[in-house]
Amino acid sequence: MGIGAVSDELLGTFVPIAVYWLYSGLYVALDGVGRLDGYRLHTREEAATKNVVSRAAVVRGVLLQQVFQVAVSLTLFAVVSSSSSAPAVPLSVPRNSRIVFVVGH
Repeated sequence: MGIGAVSDELLGTFVPIAVYWLYSGLYVALDGVGRLDGYRLHTREEAATKNVVSRAAVVRGVLLQQVFQVAVSLTLFAVVSSSSSAPAVPLSVPRNSRIVFVVGH
């Protein structure tokens, strides 16, 4: 079980969406700060001419995609949990074992 009485499935479904909207809100808030214009990749004029889709259309598209994502996620969790007859066994690492990271080129 996750935080409080909320299941891990619900947390895994809704937390990424909340993080997305928090990050997007921060981005929009920082976009309004004029002192940061020197750090922009494109000038405000370039952005205005190149962005042909309205913000409202983008928000509608993102919300539609997220509704689809939630529906698929909850359906998948319902199917997996109903077909799983074996109890979940937590994975553990033996006490005297070592974890080795291999870095390749």
